[in-house]
Amino acid sequence: MKFFLSNPFSLLGATFAVLFGKTILNSIAGNVLGVMQRASLVAALMLSQVGEFSFIWAESAHRVGVIQHNEYQFLLSIIVLSLMISPMVIHLTPLITPGLYRDWE
Repeated sequence: MKFFLSNPFSLLGATFAVLFGKTILNSIAGNVLGVMQRASLVAALMLSQVGEFSFIWAESAHRVGVIQHNEYQFLLSIIVLSLMISPMVIHLTPLITPGLYRDWE
């Protein structure tokens, strides 16, 4: 919590960048695979969070020295924040998708 409170803007910015980036990439992947645009956007939003397996990757990278302690804390914070935001994104997806889809047509 101390790490989050000392870096709130960079952590929130990085978390939203990850969520936005994953949404864009997942939507593009769905479109490339021939999924309808609206279904692709819905799936992309629902898959935008960082997965739980990232905890294992981050811990392993930290343990072998690939990333330092502050970087590890930064990654953990982004993972936790994205997982905390995920239920809200999933709940709001049916409400925001029609507006986003209209803008992309």
